[in-house]
Amino acid sequence: MAQASIEEVARTLSARDPRDLLRGALPGCEPRLYRLLDRATCPVWTLEEYRTLDDLVRLGEPRVTEGREMLSPADLADLRDGLSDDPLTRRLVAPYHREDREAVRTVLLYLRHAGLFGLVEEVPRGSGTAAVGRRVLRALAAAEAPAVPFPTPAGWVRLRSAGEVFAIGARLRNCLRRGEVEGLWTLVEFLAGRTVLLFHQEAEVLAEFVAMPAGLWQLRQANGAANATVPEPVVRALQAALHAAGVVLLPQSLSGAIS
Repeated sequence: MAQASIEEVARTLSARDPRDLLRGALPGCEPRLYRLLDRATCPVWTLEEYRTLDDLVRLGEPRVTEGREMLSPADLADLRDGLSDDPLTRRLVAPYHREDREAVRTVLLYLRHAGLFGLVEEVPRGSGTAAVGRRVLRALAAAEAPAVPFPTPAGWVRLRSAGEVFAIGARLRNCLRRGEVEGLWTLVEFLAGRTVLLFHQEAEVLAEFVAMPAGLWQLRQANGAANATVPEPVVRALQAALHAAGVVLLPQSLSGAIS
């Protein structure tokens, strides 16, 4: 079919009700769709973008059905990416900026597979990022590290959950306290079972052990409050206790040694 000229398009628009044109292009579209076009940031959208908006209205996407802000093609593309989300995930992700939503989806997916998704289900509808973030962190604090075989020497306590890690991080004023970005890698390794954390309450020392190939381990670091240096006798006593329990500690990272 030949492409219509601008003049022909103008005549069609002036002769027919825009609602009829929309229904003709999208038979059975949502009655609310036309009213939403007042919030479009540009006067012309592609038919695919109209279809996306229609899908979002049918799904009850809050930013579309309850929001008042303008909608751009980029907003539609972002919202379209979330069409595969379940209703609760879609609601929890909605208040975040477009560039942050994939990160929120990632954390929620982890919580679901860790059996902790129920802890975020009670977030009230219409909650902002602060309320959602607090509930997500509360659920994350309940996450536990897998039961990796590793002895706990006398005088030491093995941390078992993310909440314990946050608490010790706050006690020692280091990067493992809640909200510190620098400690997130250690937290993820801990939850994956590749890092073991031992805490000595009397000496106020946190020791981090990292799994190496062949069942070996490396003492990555041992720090006191505010990352203070730990007395050498405390470290030697810990290493000796682990050695007596059958743990083989590499003197340095295997990757560093190979390089």
